[in-house]
Amino acid sequence: MLICLVLVLSGSMSVYAETSVRQDTEITTAIEQLVNKTMESEKIPGAAVVVVKEGKTIYKQSFGFSDTQKQDPVTTDTLFEIGSNSKAFTALVVHQLVEQKRLSLDDPVQSFMPWFTVTYKGQQETILIKHLLYHTSGIPFESIGSIPISSSENAIEETVRAINHAELVRKPGTEYEYATINYDILGYVVEKVTGQSYEQYVQQQVIAKLGLTHTFLKAQAPVNEMARGHKIEFFSPRVYDAPEYRGNTPAGYVVSNLNDMERWLQIQLGLEASAFRPELVRASHLPDRSVAPAGDGFSYASGWMIYQDGGGQISHGGNNPAFSSYMVFRPEEKLGAVVLTNINSLNASVIAEGAVNLVLGKEAPVVVSDTNLQADRMGSISLVILGILLLVLGGAIVQIFVQVYRGERKIAANAGRICLGSFVAFVVMGIVLTAALYYLPDVFFMGLPWAFIEVWLPITIFYAMYALVAGLALFNVYITLIRLFPKSQETSMTSIVIQGLISGFGNALIIFMINLALTSTNKFHASIFLYFLLGILLYIVGEKMMRSRLIVITNEIVYEKRMELIRKIFRTPYQKYETLDNGEIYAGLNNDTETISTFANSVVVALTSAVTLVFCFIYLGSLDLYGFLFCLAVIFVAVGLYTLAGRFANKVWEETRDIQNVFFAYITDMIGGFKELYLTQAQRKEFEEDMERSCSDYRHKKSAGQFKFVNVYLIGELLFVVVIGTVAFLFPVLFPSLQKEMLISYVFVFLYMTGPVHGILNAVPELIRIKISWQRLNALLDSLSVETRREEESLAERNTQDFETFSTKQVRFRYKNKEGEEFSVGPLDFSCRKGEVVFIVGGNGSGKSTFAKLITGLYEQDEGEFFMNGQNVNADQRCEFFSAIFSDFYLFEKMYGIDYQANQEEVSKYLEVLRIADKVEVDETGTFSTTKLSTGQRKRLALMLSLVRDRPIFLFDEWAADQDPEYRQFFYESLLPEMKRQGKCVIAITHDDRYFHLADQVVKMESGRIISQQTLAHA
Repeated sequence: MLICLVLVLSGSMSVYAETSVRQDTEITTAIEQLVNKTMESEKIPGAAVVVVKEGKTIYKQSFGFSDTQKQDPVTTDTLFEIGSNSKAFTALVVHQLVEQKRLSLDDPVQSFMPWFTVTYKGQQETILIKHLLYHTSGIPFESIGSIPISSSENAIEETVRAINHAELVRKPGTEYEYATINYDILGYVVEKVTGQSYEQYVQQQVIAKLGLTHTFLKAQAPVNEMARGHKIEFFSPRVYDAPEYRGNTPAGYVVSNLNDMERWLQIQLGLEASAFRPELVRASHLPDRSVAPAGDGFSYASGWMIYQDGGGQISHGGNNPAFSSYMVFRPEEKLGAVVLTNINSLNASVIAEGAVNLVLGKEAPVVVSDTNLQADRMGSISLVILGILLLVLGGAIVQIFVQVYRGERKIAANAGRICLGSFVAFVVMGIVLTAALYYLPDVFFMGLPWAFIEVWLPITIFYAMYALVAGLALFNVYITLIRLFPKSQETSMTSIVIQGLISGFGNALIIFMINLALTSTNKFHASIFLYFLLGILLYIVGEKMMRSRLIVITNEIVYEKRMELIRKIFRTPYQKYETLDNGEIYAGLNNDTETISTFANSVVVALTSAVTLVFCFIYLGSLDLYGFLFCLAVIFVAVGLYTLAGRFANKVWEETRDIQNVFFAYITDMIGGFKELYLTQAQRKEFEEDMERSCSDYRHKKSAGQFKFVNVYLIGELLFVVVIGTVAFLFPVLFPSLQKEMLISYVFVFLYMTGPVHGILNAVPELIRIKISWQRLNALLDSLSVETRREEESLAERNTQDFETFSTKQVRFRYKNKEGEEFSVGPLDFSCRKGEVVFIVGGNGSGKSTFAKLITGLYEQDEGEFFMNGQNVNADQRCEFFSAIFSDFYLFEKMYGIDYQANQEEVSKYLEVLRIADKVEVDETGTFSTTKLSTGQRKRLALMLSLVRDRPIFLFDEWAADQDPEYRQFFYESLLPEMKRQGKCVIAITHDDRYFHLADQVVKMESGRIISQQTLAHA
């Protein structure tokens, strides 16, 4: 039976041992994965990690490189600066001296250095040793910026003297605020009490007694065993040799390797014996309960942060410009971890606490967004953006000089005033920029000086600032040059883009400053308020400049497009013009150009909103990368939905635009045929129904496109609500390491971002409409560009007054109407001469009007030739010989092409002759007092214009048809003979056969041909 019991017990122990080994292996694997993942994501070049439990080392490993340039690997013997973990050594010295009765925690600092004074609200205060030990001295955190760069043996005293006469931020002993210089003052007190240098005393009386054989003060550390420090630069770690702060040795410059830190950890857990009294170590773990815990819930002890987590957790981090460390241990579980890295990173704590959590069966904390990575990311991205802008500005400036050299730009008349204004603007910009840079550390870097920032933070921040200064200077030069050397029809978008960036940056700056003000512990932060005002200034100035410039450019574009269309219409052959849809021309000249004119407002809103979002995203990305990616994904979803909706709306609104053309055609019909519609109720009603149907189709199509965007807009709105809800409710669960202040920042910034996002999304439908109008306008221009009138000087312009004969030879013309029916005229052989009256007669549809359009040059023949004085002439040249009044003539309000002042007597004479002087008056500009006359009177007014123009050939198409019998007789028997006596060739299309005998020729047409050409005897 005893044998059976032994076998059972041994089997159980074997199973337990196997399970334990498997668990240890899983923990080791998990820790290694955590380290590798953190190092990769946070760009940590080298690290050393040790985890101990119950006196045993359960994990000990080195990773990466001690020197990335030489690719030297980190080992357990590699020395690292342990940063603020050095404070625990200084604290042990203090407790040792207290135990030796050489020092008391209640001793005033001034008793060791009478020259040292500090004040609070103007009153001198006394700082006790315990105030320094527990960080309750009232010395502010930013005092770290006062530590001088020094390698002197008196560096500690220099550091203490650097804050002599400092103003405290609170009364000593009332509140915790971490200030690294507290421990430098303690180091100086140690020197005064012991009569030895701090470095010598600590090395002999503490480090040596602890048995830490490879732990040194920085000044005494063997350089060949040291890891090289690194700093993030352009997204990757670069070797960085930080300046020496020997005066900060008591607070941050103990150097050690992983082996010694493992022993140090065991000593803290009470698991390793040493010559140093363990009671002093335990005394250093006693927290200061005289003040409230810090914001993270810990109370500070002597170089340690004490957390009430389970059985208690003790930890401390250490960060130097190029190194970081973290030490955490739980005395009750006899568990602890140490992490050493050769870069300044907040994530040493993630690895150390993660390793402890994994051993305890908990989840590792989420990797935090490192300050240096954030700063480098922001600096690098800003530098890329600014670099592109610098290249664009540089190219634009070079282009201006090239244009000046080519004579495309001329110096402005008020050049002196422009230069003075630019100089003043440059000075003001310099003052504002200097003030902004001066207060920038106070706003973004906790009031630390630039010298400190240069050492501790990535150099990319400074590169970005240099680029910003250069960019602003170049922008000022660019603006000065385009004003100093103006160019007609300036449409460059360079200045607009930069002004949009300024405006968007100002808008984003307002958001950031409000967010900082809400999370600031101060009731009023003057520097944040000044940056808030700067944001408002940048937004207003950028917006004003951009809107003003865009208004000018947009209206210039609209003007140019409208005039280009008008010019091309005037250069379009009449034959081509007749095929155009009037509604399309109306829509192009009016609606499309007006739609394009809204481009300025849409672009301003979209550009400012886009830039604001970019800066907001950069800010959110600097807070937390995962949250940023989540928010970015939501934006992409919203934009994707809008893009899909835009495709549908684009198709619908294209159809809407077609309906608009039809509607304009209805307007033309309504105005032109109003009297006919008025006379017949059935006709009017049916026409009204057609117009209503067109309006209804337009309404439904436009609504369909807008409804699509309404649905997407609501989805986008819902997405933002979901995101804000996710940040508020799920982020604390998904990302437990995120601080509450960061969550509040996310929600606040995202709430503010809804405005710019909606600005962009609302601009999308408008930009689609603008795009459609732009495409339609260009399509119309392209259709007019297919065939244009000749631009060369015509023969007619040179010798119209030398006209003798006009003739056609075998002229043929054919065309298809809109219904596809083909009609042809010719062959036509016709001639007339100076001082001759020719009547063209024939029934309706015989081709008389087409013949008239051919000979006047409105139509270009398909075959045959035209001759003036025996010389071949084209259509454009023929036009200059004719003055025509067609049956569907149009009477303008003004005498275009006639110098009224030079022809005033002629105008008055013909108004009298044509018996309309009492009906119409003409002002000095050649404008008629009215054109609202009877059809016959309007034809007389048109005849007056023809007579004043004094062309050699007159063509009248049924001119006398609307005259009363008396005036008709006057036209045939008096006016035509008078024109003949003046040497004019008169071609009249007429049906008045009672006056045929007055013609020199009577040409009869039928089915598009001349069937007879009779020359009368009196000719």
